[in-house]
Amino acid sequence: MKYNKIISYAMDFVSFVLEHMPPICAEHIRNILLFGSGARAEYTKESDIDIFFEVSENMESVEKEVIRASEEFYSSVKNKGYWKLKGFRQIFSCKVGNQEIWGNIYPALLSDGIVLYGKYCSSEIRGSNRVLLFWENIPSSTARINLYRILNGYTARGKKYPGILKRYDSVRLSKGSVLVPLEYRQHFRDIFKKLKVPVKELLVNIL
Repeated sequence: MKYNKIISYAMDFVSFVLEHMPPICAEHIRNILLFGSGARAEYTKESDIDIFFEVSENMESVEKEVIRASEEFYSSVKNKGYWKLKGFRQIFSCKVGNQEIWGNIYPALLSDGIVLYGKYCSSEIRGSNRVLLFWENIPSSTARINLYRILNGYTARGKKYPGILKRYDSVRLSKGSVLVPLEYRQHFRDIFKKLKVPVKELLVNIL
């Protein structure tokens, strides 16, 4: 399935839920995000589609309405007459709450989340959480050189090309490790994957 189609499907679902939810519940929703495999473009036909509803209060009431509206969406004309015909029959896995309740998924929301509704800029976690990426010796000299050029930058024909460490406010700690803001983790993951360099991760909270 194409990545943009998954996002469109999720946006249609969210629009339907909000439209069929009482205003008194909808006003407590701060943000709605797509996260998990759907947001990382790693989605398969067997995957659920993960949606997070961040609310300010009345969580139980909002959760009830999300469940009710979700069931209505599955039987709606739009879903049956359009999305099912396109091959989308997946279940939306919805989580309702805030950082206090769902703190374990907040790192994923920050690094991978796609905003479907609202303006997501959580001051509680942005900038304080980082990821330590570390790797062993890289056998391939080509991959090793390319990685270091991408990380640190390089100069070609008198022109300087900055590395992603500077661009993404990251720090080189040693020959085989970097400290990266959590919100930029996926950028670095993609680079290591492209170069076929195995990398390990450790979440770090900077106080």
